[in-house]
Amino acid sequence: MSTTQQCESELFKSTSRQPLSSQTYGEPSIERTERTIEENDILPGRIFWLREEGKLPERAVQWVKGKGSFEDIYSHPVVITSRPAEGDHIVHFQVITSLQGKTLDELYPKQTEFHMGRRSWFLPIYPSPEHPDAKSKTTRKRFPTLHIANGAALRSNSYIVIRKVYKINWALLEAYENAALPNTQVYCFERESLVRMLAKSKTLTTYEPGPQFQRVVELKETQPEVTGVPSEDTCIVEQESGNVGCISSAPVLAEDGPRPTTFHSPRSKFA
Repeated sequence: MSTTQQCESELFKSTSRQPLSSQTYGEPSIERTERTIEENDILPGRIFWLREEGKLPERAVQWVKGKGSFEDIYSHPVVITSRPAEGDHIVHFQVITSLQGKTLDELYPKQTEFHMGRRSWFLPIYPSPEHPDAKSKTTRKRFPTLHIANGAALRSNSYIVIRKVYKINWALLEAYENAALPNTQVYCFERESLVRMLAKSKTLTTYEPGPQFQRVVELKETQPEVTGVPSEDTCIVEQESGNVGCISSAPVLAEDGPRPTTFHSPRSKFA
């Protein structure tokens, strides 16, 4: 099984997690080696690298949710949230930040409306400290800690910036690397973490992924017909490549061309 397939299989189930030692959980690497991204890699929940602004075409990054200048997004990891049906090479993404080595309660320590509001913009990624406002079972659902599949980790304690959503041509992204985990080539969020992340995005920004890009091909005669409407958080296999994404829709055979697949809204209990 390839590393991509291993990562995709984790979208169906949670991973048994082991605590990461300080040696395993490495600091940012100065040197980077670019690896080519293929179309089959472009799935919701996958983590890539957004290179520095000077190495991108002008206006390569555009807003989906948010406004103003693009601050603190370049030379950062990003997570794919959507590959819209209307854009062959366009993906939506959110930025992952280390907060320059600080924790949320160090950056926004006060119990004021402003600081509490700013803290709500972020979700921690394991093994980062829990969200400072996740103090009960209920608030842990509102501010969950997200987990990367297969026990992988980012280079430093990191957080997803839920408040803002961007879009870019996926071919301009690079593979994410962590020198402390040289055998890990694919970084993606566990399925439950992806669902919770999208639910939080909907609550905070009204952002929803919408219809997804999909190439429909003829299925083998031995494959049983799929009928009915799947549950809200059902993952499917992309019909052509066999890739798995958290897209909640049954496969469709189209006589008149491709039909989009739609993300169903994550359940409100995760918001």
